[in-house]
Amino acid sequence: GIGAVALSVPGGSAAQEAAAQLPGSRVVSAFQNLSAEELMEVEHPLHCDVLVCGRDAEAKQVVIGLANEIEGVRGIDAGGLSQSRYVEMLTALLINLNRKHKTQTSIKLVGV
Repeated sequence: GIGAVALSVPGGSAAQEAAAQLPGSRVVSAFQNLSAEELMEVEHPLHCDVLVCGRDAEAKQVVIGLANEIEGVRGIDAGGLSQSRYVEMLTALLINLNRKHKTQTSIKLVGV
């Protein structure tokens, strides 16, 4: 089979679609590339970055702060909401890597 694939979203990304449906709201995207199962295993620290996208700088800082509260996790400002499409696409790649290598992959950026 072809495995997981990134879906084409008419609004560019799921986050942009949400923002379009919720005018006046402060939409921030984050945590797309982390397994919910791994997040629930609080006794095991994670070693990854959370890419945070959004238009509202204050809202992004709140989410980055929440990510930083998790042991081993670093929240990173990844730009505007339009960048969410690329972060969302990474999820399909990580799922396929997990299946191929029978592991749990995550994103860690170097140099930021």
